[in-house]
Amino acid sequence: MKNSYLMRALVGTGLLLSFSSAQATVSGTELFHEDFNGYTHFPDEFPTNDPINFGVPSISEGGDNDWYGARFETPDGAINNDPIQDILLDIGVQKIPGGGRPSPDPVGRAGDDAGILFKLDTTGFENISLSFDWRMFSAASTDKIVVGYSTMDLDPFFGPERVADFLNDPAAGNGDQISAENWWANNWTELLRDNNGNGWTTSNFALPSDSPHVWVAFWIDNGDADFTKIDNIWVSGDVIPEPASLILMGLGAVAVAGRRRNA
Repeated sequence: MKNSYLMRALVGTGLLLSFSSAQATVSGTELFHEDFNGYTHFPDEFPTNDPINFGVPSISEGGDNDWYGARFETPDGAINNDPIQDILLDIGVQKIPGGGRPSPDPVGRAGDDAGILFKLDTTGFENISLSFDWRMFSAASTDKIVVGYSTMDLDPFFGPERVADFLNDPAAGNGDQISAENWWANNWTELLRDNNGNGWTTSNFALPSDSPHVWVAFWIDNGDADFTKIDNIWVSGDVIPEPASLILMGLGAVAVAGRRRNA
């Protein structure tokens, strides 16, 4: 009886109509995916017999998304006097993944303190989950894959080629190694820094919810002619329920409780 009275009262105020139009929570919505498998063109080799498409991964070349490229710290073996062009030679999509995976199976690759990034808008989503596969290649003990995220608006750092030189940018490293390290430490949440030899590993982490700017970076600390490789990147989240949906859920719980009491 009490539940019936509450429902009649809601109808009288017009609130029930707004509740009925609310959407239920959608679980596991895909926010980002990349496996690089759309890449079919690998015009270069580095090292020999290791086909690669240098540069920022792009939809126009077969990526699921347009990525970004960046230099995070001082390179050990710069080969181009133009810092942006040098970054483009340290990132790319490699045809053969190695490490026991079927060939070909393209993967993203980075070396020499450079990396690739993607950005998300998680506004309206919660329980954000990041999953990816990674491995190292020919890596010394000091060479580490580094993965992290930032909620800064990083768009101003990037030019038309979608490449940023964080090392030399006055707002980041300003050309100094220590300043570059501090900029990363102060503006990024580091999720992973590891060296697992040459085997593939799957890692999972949480990312910020309900944020207009979430940048995720994969790069290698050190690694001149050594590489980190990434593949099968997935980001998913749950839609944050509208307030009306939450109230509807509460009313449902009240109704269930009432039926149990009457039973």
